Amino acid sequence: AIFLLAATAWPCAAPAEVTYDPATKVFRLSGGKSEYALGVDPNGYLQSLYWGAQLGDGAPLARQLTAPQSSQLYSHDVPGSSIDQEYPGQGGGLYTDPGLKVVFPDGNRDLVLKYVSHAIADDTLTVELADIDRPVSVTLTYMVDPVTGIVARSAAVHNKGKTPVRIDQMSSATF
Repeated sequence: AIFLLAATAWPCAAPAEVTYDPATKVFRLSGGKSEYALGVDPNGYLQSLYWGAQLGDGAPLARQLTAPQSSQLYSHDVPGSSIDQEYPGQGGGLYTDPGLKVVFPDGNRDLVLKYVSHAIADDTLTVELADIDRPVSVTLTYMVDPVTGIVARSAAVHNKGKTPVRIDQMSSATF
């Protein structure tokens, strides 16, 4: 599944760029005149941060990458449902529509995806997410067009276990 993200992009000659800041755990994808940013929060969730006009080198993001404080949550809220996850699984008390719904052989549907690793090659970012308990992972791949700034994203699900897992719903992106 592939989903294209297009911001206010106008053709320009600037190359596409994918960067990662290990100090803040923030990824920035830039091309044309647009920028897309995501990062890993302190709880290990991949979080959407920004999508719009380029902010410039080193510019702070409009919204900081943070996990919600317990004082900001209601008694029924859980952190996985209170942050803007880049690609949430159906689990961990999520109240929004997830990117992925699965059913395990025992009937369990709880899927909580957290950041595992990433790789950057030219204008492509690959991020690996994995369930906190079961052998299911998701590979997100982002590619940036240098002229338009359009970000293409795909998602691939991997069952690393020996028993089958049923996929009930899968999206290439969530907003």
